[in-house]
Amino acid sequence: MKRTGHPGGNRFRVWIARYEHWQPGSCTDVPPAVVAIEPAERDTMSADEAATYVEAFNRAALGRSGSLWAVALPVTVRYEGEPRPGEMIEVHDGRYRARPAQKKGPPYVCQASTRDGLPPRESA
Repeated sequence: MKRTGHPGGNRFRVWIARYEHWQPGSCTDVPPAVVAIEPAERDTMSADEAATYVEAFNRAALGRSGSLWAVALPVTVRYEGEPRPGEMIEVHDGRYRARPAQKKGPPYVCQASTRDGLPPRESA
């Protein structure tokens, strides 16, 4: 895994996985496919943190018998219930909750007649 920062602060989740029909030669080798077993840590990591974790885990795995390998996957973190800019925050049963903005239909458009010889123009 490359040790470079990603624009926008991408986050990674490291997973412990099982490989089959593959033999790693170094801790930076990438298996063609793995079966996910469990997340290595509860939280997400930066690219550098994930690379360090994967290399350390895989270096230790090379010295043991077995077919476990760590892999890092890019993830997007979203918070359920968090408002987006412009959404209303209301109180329901003593708790704050974001109310999704009402979807607006297309703007009302009328055609204005002109007397300058051009076709009618739309105005909102």
